[in-house]
Amino acid sequence: MYVTARNSLPPLGLEERVELVYKIDGSSTFFAETCLLKLQVPVVFDSFHNFYQQFIFAVDYGYRGFGCV
Repeated sequence: MYVTARNSLPPLGLEERVELVYKIDGSSTFFAETCLLKLQVPVVFDSFHNFYQQFIFAVDYGYRGFGCV
């Protein structure tokens, strides 16, 4: 799973909820904190289409550096 670094969800689900944080720092980089179950999502995109393309790129190709996708 994207935020938890797991391949799949456990049969009974996760013990904690995944937290979604909106980044307002001007960056267009998605950031996943796998230990804290936190996904940071940038808010710089001018359309859902641009957001979606960047998100899919991040999930498919990742990013260099610990915790970045």
